[in-house]
Amino acid sequence: TFISHPHTPFGIHTSGDLRLTYIIIAIARLMHPQAYIPATTALQTLSATGYIDGILSGANVVMPNLTPSAFRAKYAIYKDKASFGSEAVEGLQELERELNEIGYHIDYSRGDFQKYYDNE
Repeated sequence: TFISHPHTPFGIHTSGDLRLTYIIIAIARLMHPQAYIPATTALQTLSATGYIDGILSGANVVMPNLTPSAFRAKYAIYKDKASFGSEAVEGLQELERELNEIGYHIDYSRGDFQKYYDNE
């Protein structure tokens, strides 16, 4: 989902539509069942349930903002970027809890398609 930033040339544009984003995630999942499809911080920034709604729509990767608080302001790609308001470990624990509530868990294994190539 696009989020405009007021200090860029795109700042005059309206941010993206969450419902449309979830529909596109669902279509992408149906078309590419093995693909890594992210639920990004943009989803969470626009909705308090953005990560979970993204996962329930078909995303299978969560991209939380785990940057330590002292460094977050150094790369504001858009205003009010979502974070758990805590340090990385606490944020990850909170995300794990939220995912567990909907029957998912965090997989800490290698983050590419190597496991699929190994089975060929």
